[in-house]
Amino acid sequence: MRNGLTLSAYLTAMFRFRPLRHDDLDLLVRWFSAPHARAWYGEDLAEIRAQYVPVIDGALPIHAFVVQHEGRDIGLVEWERLGDFPEVQAAYGVEDPDTSNCDMLIGDPDAAHRGLGAPLVRAFLREIVFADPRITGCVIDPESDNAIAIRCYEKAGFHFLRAVAEDGEGNAVHLLELRRHELDAADVAPPPLVWLRPAREGELATAVDIDVDACAAYDAIGMHVSFSDDHPFARDERARWQRALTEGRLLFACAGEGAPIGFSAFGLVDGRPFLHQLSVRLGHARRGVGKALLARVAQWAVRSGEVWLTTYDHVAWNRPWYERGGFRVVSPDVAGPELRAILDAERALPDAQHRVLMMRRA
Repeated sequence: MRNGLTLSAYLTAMFRFRPLRHDDLDLLVRWFSAPHARAWYGEDLAEIRAQYVPVIDGALPIHAFVVQHEGRDIGLVEWERLGDFPEVQAAYGVEDPDTSNCDMLIGDPDAAHRGLGAPLVRAFLREIVFADPRITGCVIDPESDNAIAIRCYEKAGFHFLRAVAEDGEGNAVHLLELRRHELDAADVAPPPLVWLRPAREGELATAVDIDVDACAAYDAIGMHVSFSDDHPFARDERARWQRALTEGRLLFACAGEGAPIGFSAFGLVDGRPFLHQLSVRLGHARRGVGKALLARVAQWAVRSGEVWLTTYDHVAWNRPWYERGGFRVVSPDVAGPELRAILDAERALPDAQHRVLMMRRA
């Protein structure tokens, strides 16, 4: 309860939704071209008009609203019934035509990244989408590379449905679902034991600390794989992790209270998805943390259909563990120039003769 309101009523009261109007089009241009949104939108006025004028005029069965918070316009939300767009319904593999699809943009830079996204989408579902008695649930479709949006929808109670390599518009998407009956249940559901979030700028040191802790397992079998910060291998490796962080591709696995207990860093090497590192603190090993991180990497890589990595072939938690996850050893002869540079750098590792290249079909 907050000030006498239930949680559901409180979240709904935080936001107001008004139908999108023609005089909002310039506002949409500013929002879509804001620095935090430009990577995912960046459309110009002509494109905005082409997309939203038919929506405003009722020529398309899409329902668009401007979100108001604390008395000001902060973003755009819209929804449609998938049965009204059979080509999208088919691409997403959704059988129920009365499932909705929603899109959300917090366009005002001052309102972005303040934790408003999850309560906003829940309020929108409760007040607007599920007010239509036909609608049985919602499938939401952030791009597979948009880790911030994925985490937002998971916080709102959505759960992973499937990864789709092609949404009909050239995007790989990460489908999440929330059924009508789950909306209220999510208000009282306990937090997951492990959840994933993108690393924030300045958190590379946290990833390094996790990796140092994880590498203590090698010490126990007489391998010493840690290097000083100024060692060329350590510098190159951490530069790749920093690049992954900057690109939104360094994910922390967090315990329920929020402490990072593992991470994965991934990106493109020779244009192909590559797992730079996956590490879990020793105290949290064998609890499914690594599997959760690896599954997210595979979902991200669905467009390419493959994931590559290098590891040891004589350590139980390396090659055998990845083989159980569907990876197989492949010849280094297939490596491109960027991957060859990584393989060359790994010659500095102890027992370098046991390093292998592995690949999994995503």
